[in-house]
Amino acid sequence: MKTLTKITLFAASIALMGCQMSAGQIATGTNVMPTNIDSHLSKFGWEWDKDVPKNSWSFNMVDTDARSGIRSQRFELRNGDCTTRSKYKETYWGCDNDRERVEMTATRWDVGKDKWIGFSVKVDKNDWKKSEKESCTIIFQIHQNEENVDQGNRPQNKTGNYGSGHYIGNHGVIYGVICGNKVGIQIKRTGFEDNKFNGWVDTESKYFASLDSINGKWNDLVIRWNTVDYKNGNSNLELYANGKRILTEKNITSNFFPEEYLFKYGLYRSYMKMNGVVSGTQVIYFDEIRHGTSLESVTPNNKDATD
Repeated sequence: MKTLTKITLFAASIALMGCQMSAGQIATGTNVMPTNIDSHLSKFGWEWDKDVPKNSWSFNMVDTDARSGIRSQRFELRNGDCTTRSKYKETYWGCDNDRERVEMTATRWDVGKDKWIGFSVKVDKNDWKKSEKESCTIIFQIHQNEENVDQGNRPQNKTGNYGSGHYIGNHGVIYGVICGNKVGIQIKRTGFEDNKFNGWVDTESKYFASLDSINGKWNDLVIRWNTVDYKNGNSNLELYANGKRILTEKNITSNFFPEEYLFKYGLYRSYMKMNGVVSGTQVIYFDEIRHGTSLESVTPNNKDATD
């Protein structure tokens, strides 16, 4: 099992593979934001998404609130936050394409695994403005890699997001969403329209809570994404909330399997201007992020904090 959250990002001696830090290695102060965060994220295998804004509020390690231990990760997204980070140069893809985002990629894994991911999440009761028109904010996602995709007996192609022609694969499998006062997930089902290799994507929303019911509380979520039998076109998704299984879905992506998946978390809003929505400030906390091979291995109960 790998423990991924609350690693002090500017401590060069830490190993990514589940090592815990001593108290002396953890910086003090309410907001801990290293100035050289990009280079250290790359060193540890963490990475920002491509259009995370560069400012003092987007991401901080804080000691004001935690699910366990003394620190958590605080994400804040404000109206217009869209500056792109790039390994090579700074561009403005997010701003130019109506995106607002502060997300981090925490783990990647190959297809054919029975993957369990657990984390605790808390919406800031005082600093979360509900979206207008029930516009959705994505707070986590399992995303397909932008490389080759196993498409059964179809030709092996580079992935793309072509919902009405050729291949599909450059999109999320599931998204955790908060849409106005509704909390749930969006499932991206895929398939073939005909034998001419025309693909389709169908988004299905399943809501399991209201924002009012979870606001200001730590909630433990676990995702199981099982693609062990992908060569026969089979996949299995399970979602647990606070120790109870609340969702089981089979064969969401029975025709499309990438070489690799990734798990992202944070805040992501899209097409706000297009939909006539004025975005407001939203703050969310994440803590105790783990990934492993069973439900017990990724739940925070009866475990040492990942500080």
